[in-house]
Order: sequence, then structure tokens, then C-alpha cells
Amino acid sequence: MITLAELAELVGGRVFGDGGTNIRTMNTPDRAVAGDLVFATDDRWLAAAEASQASAILTSVDAGAGKPKLVVVDVRQATQQLLGVFARTYHPEIGIHPLAFVSPTATLASDVAVGPFACILDSAVLGSGVVVHPFVYVGDGCTIGNDTVLFPGAKLMPHSVVGSRCNLHAGCVIGEAGFGYVPDGGQHRRIPQIGHVAIGDDVDVGANTTIDRAMVGATIVGDGTKIDNLVQIGHNVRIGSNCIIVAQVAIGGSAKIGDNVVLGGQTGVAEHLEIAAGVRTGGGTGVARSLRNPGDYWGFPARPMKDTLAAMAATNRAPKMAQEVAELRRRLEELEKRLG
Repeated sequence: MITLAELAELVGGRVFGDGGTNIRTMNTPDRAVAGDLVFATDDRWLAAAEASQASAILTSVDAGAGKPKLVVVDVRQATQQLLGVFARTYHPEIGIHPLAFVSPTATLASDVAVGPFACILDSAVLGSGVVVHPFVYVGDGCTIGNDTVLFPGAKLMPHSVVGSRCNLHAGCVIGEAGFGYVPDGGQHRRIPQIGHVAIGDDVDVGANTTIDRAMVGATIVGDGTKIDNLVQIGHNVRIGSNCIIVAQVAIGGSAKIGDNVVLGGQTGVAEHLEIAAGVRTGGGTGVARSLRNPGDYWGFPARPMKDTLAAMAATNRAPKMAQEVAELRRRLEELEKRLG
């Protein structure tokens, strides 16, 4: 438990009502119970919050009578901070769990935490504050920067490089072999993939996302990039800094993605293409040619958002236009009969 007054100090807010109100967690008004804090961004939400079973309300609306309130300038920002306070995430204790395997040739900082059934192989290097959850696999020669967290079942294949303050979520696979084959007498022969993956600082990789190692050289993910669940990134792809890549995106091998790019869910990027810095794609976009200018794109194939919307509007008008054309043809035929 934490008091409303203590939460106000954390987020720089003001308390109206009983600052000693104990708060257990955050919740939505329809599910809140005693001990919960709910947020309200406008008068409509405030009414719902007041009618709920919550003990207090986080809001930017002028305080009034009713439940105790924590009033802040930006509810969204304060919510982000408070969710971190109430997050209930299991972290292994500092040290190596007796059920984990750590190679004697691996190098671990003194404050690394390794959970049960984790496996850390030869010559791996783990920096200060690294957390390795149960069932994580760290292959030989991997390097992991300070304060990075590997969640249960994450896998780093040999020689992968991960920066500091990254989060690699459950089931992601970093550095598995890229998908490369050459035809040979009616068969497909695998091309050996001898490169690696290099991930920058402050990168998040979602659950069950896969990032393939390069054929030669490196598949690169830049600093600050956030990758959702169920994303596929092919071999030798280069992704810039501070990108957002939403679920079910697939990026073909050797594609180059600039800084501050946003790829909406289910966007597909063909191999060897270039996407300029500042490009944003809508969900389901198919990128079949390079996008060399920043801006919003949508559709298949990808084209500027306004062009796609104009084409959709024209398509929606097509049935009515067909009826009008049919009517004009009928009238023309009648006119021709009269003149004939």
C-alpha cells in the first residue's frame, strides 16, 4: 500500500481530500474496488470515477466534492509514472540460482540476477544490473549491456550484441539463422548465415518477435527503437533509431529503415528496399518499392495517405456512378431511336 499523498509527491501533483488514503493499485472505474486509484481525463470520466468503488481519483479536472483526488497537469504522463509504481513483476534475486547453468568462461557483473533454468554459455558477457529470467538462453559469445532485462524464454543465439537498458520480452528470438537459399538442381540449398544481430541501447523487443542474424556482417536495430510482439525482421536489415514497429510487421532481408519510422501493424516491407526517416505507414500497408520521402503512407502498394484515401472515396462512389452511366446510356439510346 502507498498513500495518495506519497503518490502526489512522486508525480508532482496536488491532493484534494484525505492524503492518507491508502492505494493498492490502479484500475478502471467499472472494475475498481476499495483501495484502487482510477483516472479521469474529462468531466464524463470524472462522473464515472465518482460513481465507482475506487478509493481515489487521478485527474486534471478542477477538484470538487466527492472522493479524494490527485490532481495533475497531464493525466497520461502521471498514469505512466504510477503504473511503474504498481507494476508487479517478478525479478530473480541478485546472484545465480542453483538451478541455472552459467559457463565458467562467461563474465557476469557482480549484481547480475539469473533465474532458475536459465542457460548462459561460453564467453558471454553480462553487464551491471542485467536480469535474466527463468528459461532464458544466452548463446556463446553474446554481449549484454547494463540494466537490460531478458524475460522468460527469451533466446539470444551466439554472438548477439544487446545494448543497455533493453527489454527482451518472453519468447523473442534474437540471432537465429536468416532465411537464405539458392536453387540447385531442383532443390533449395541453404546459404550459411555467419553474421550476428546488434541491438542498440533502450530497445524493447516484444514477445515472440524474431530478429534474424545477418548472412555476413550484422542485422542492426538502432537506439531507442520499440518493437511490438510477433514481428519478423529478416537478415541484414538495418533499422534506425527511435522507430516504432507494431505487431505482425514483416521486414524482408537487407531492407534499410531510417530514424523515427513508424510501421503500423501488419505492414510488409519487401527485401532490399529503403524507407526514409520520418515515414509512417498505416496498418496493413504493403511496401513494394522504396519510400524516399518522409510522410504518411497507406495501402497496397504503399502510396501517400491522401492518395489512398482519395482512391477509396472514388471506389465508394463507383456504384452510384455506374447507375448514372447506365441511365445516361438508356436516355441516349431513346434519343437515337427518336432521331433515327
